Amino acid sequence: MTMNEQNNIFSEIPLPELQESRLRKMKRENQQVLLYLAICLCLVAAWFLGSYAFSYIYLIPLAAVIFQLWRKKMFSITEDFLKHEKLILYRRRAFGGRGESLEWLNFLFNRW
Repeated sequence: MTMNEQNNIFSEIPLPELQESRLRKMKRENQQVLLYLAICLCLVAAWFLGSYAFSYIYLIPLAAVIFQLWRKKMFSITEDFLKHEKLILYRRRAFGGRGESLEWLNFLFNRW
C-alpha cells in the first residue's frame, strides 16, 4: 500500500476516530518496545547469573517468563493491529473510495 493510498484512506476517517487510531498505533509500538526491553533484561539476567556460576536450571524459569511475555504481548499487539486494519477495510468498502454521496437523497426524491 502506497503512502498516497493510506492518505486517501485516512481522509475518509472522521477526526476523532483518526486520533483514536493513532493512539492505538502508539500504544502497540510502546508495548512492542517494552516487550523487547523485557527480553533484553531477561538475557542480561541470564548472563549475570551465568557469570556467577549459578546452575543452568535457572534458565528454565527465565525461558518460561520470556515465552509467556512474548505470547501474551505479541498476541494482544497482533489482535489490535488486525482490528485496526479490518476497520480501515470496512470503511474503505463502505465509502467505495469516493466518500459519502447524496445518492440516497436522490433516491428519496425520485420515489416521492
